[in-house]
Amino acid sequence: MIDWKAIERERTRLSWLSTLYGFLAGVFKAFVEMYSFFFWVFVFLPFLAKIFLKKDTWAWYWYLIFTFVFLFQGIPYVIFSIAEENTYKRWRRYFFKHALLPFIKSNLPGFRYKYRKFFSRDEFLASYLFYDSPFPEDYTGGDYLKGSYKGKPLECSWVSCGYYTTDRDGNSVYVNIFKGLILKLNFHKSLDGALLLYPDGPFSLKGFNRYRLDSEEFNRSFHVYSDSEFTAFYVLDHALMERLVKFKRAYPNARFSFVKNTLYIALPDFYLFYIPAINQSVLKAEKEYKQNLSLFFSLLDVLDIERMSVKLS
Repeated sequence: MIDWKAIERERTRLSWLSTLYGFLAGVFKAFVEMYSFFFWVFVFLPFLAKIFLKKDTWAWYWYLIFTFVFLFQGIPYVIFSIAEENTYKRWRRYFFKHALLPFIKSNLPGFRYKYRKFFSRDEFLASYLFYDSPFPEDYTGGDYLKGSYKGKPLECSWVSCGYYTTDRDGNSVYVNIFKGLILKLNFHKSLDGALLLYPDGPFSLKGFNRYRLDSEEFNRSFHVYSDSEFTAFYVLDHALMERLVKFKRAYPNARFSFVKNTLYIALPDFYLFYIPAINQSVLKAEKEYKQNLSLFFSLLDVLDIERMSVKLS
């Protein structure tokens, strides 16, 4: 049983500490900035005057004075800045150990969870989920979860990626490709070729052709691409198309790709777990975790993954 009230008390304590450290760091930072101004006026300018104007207005004792001031103001600023950052780290470690891991163990028995692990960039590219997008120069993630659901192995992780481009003014601009949950289902059976289902389009994809199926509702819901006509029509029977359309109604921006023996699903802006900020109450975290898991598994139930393995043989 997770004691959320005790966790909230610890968060409040650490939040006050971070606020105190941040305030003290700010005070000493102001002194350091003031010190920089006076150093310019009383040390550097007189030094330049001595060199260029031959006026002896520079004295060695100014070095001692400003060295003392810097040590008296600069070192505390560094110490309190580090203390503030360490308080944030302490909070994340505490919440992970006392709240997040116990919640996962009690609500997802048999699953493994790693907070900092995520699908590699190579696997992201191999999934073809965003084959229509440029190469993701910036790539990060977390919240890796691995287990099985209704007898089917599954993995998922949160991923955020994008690339840099230049606008008309020559400024570097960051463009987001994807930020959300990537789901991977392994069926232990091989499928020749690849099949991509995008909610928007159409695109010109190298090595892929676009196909229209005999369901107008499905054609309105997805743009279908495959490197093989046989693969497209073999995988997408009427029952599966109906489930995919139903899935899209529940999560409109979802993307799917069938590659070899794996189904990949991209759910934009979807989170399973998170660590609350140090100034954010944790009392609603358990409820939100359960809501996220409920939506996650309800989407899998819509897809009916037990039946899908029949088509991927």
